[in-house]
Amino acid sequence: VFGRNTAFNFIPFAIRNMQQLQDEANIRTDVVCQQTRMLDVCDKDNNFLLIPIDNIFYCLKDGNYIRLYLVDGNGTYVTRYCSLKFMDQLLGHEEFIRLSSSILVPLKYIKSCDGYKVVMKTIGWTNEPLLFNISSQRKDQIVEVIATYLQSEHGKTAEESPILKSVESQN
Repeated sequence: VFGRNTAFNFIPFAIRNMQQLQDEANIRTDVVCQQTRMLDVCDKDNNFLLIPIDNIFYCLKDGNYIRLYLVDGNGTYVTRYCSLKFMDQLLGHEEFIRLSSSILVPLKYIKSCDGYKVVMKTIGWTNEPLLFNISSQRKDQIVEVIATYLQSEHGKTAEESPILKSVESQN
């Protein structure tokens, strides 16, 4: 039905068009997410759900999926099929920070940071605070963002912030 030349010319064209469609869908998803502050996910039974972005406690990469642990989720998670890089871009750098290649957390649930680990605030379903390691490649940048956020949240100056002092002494 298709000749050899037709197939070799058609396949790259089809793949390129699929990539363009995916890019357009990602742009539309980004606009809808930012305007509604809702995110489309799947629960454990593959039911489609819309969750508020403010309800995300942390995101964990799991292969080609992202596990989203929710504040009111009792330790259960919902999933979304995308990369952590796309999720980071989708949720925004003002509210979320990527700690490593597999962890994305909202700044508002960070309790403290010692320069190597981030301690999350305890919520209803966590008995003890969660600890996440910081990526060593971007450690200084991550710690600075967290310190600035915690400083503004607590009204401390740079001299009063132990995180900023430790970062400045390391440089």
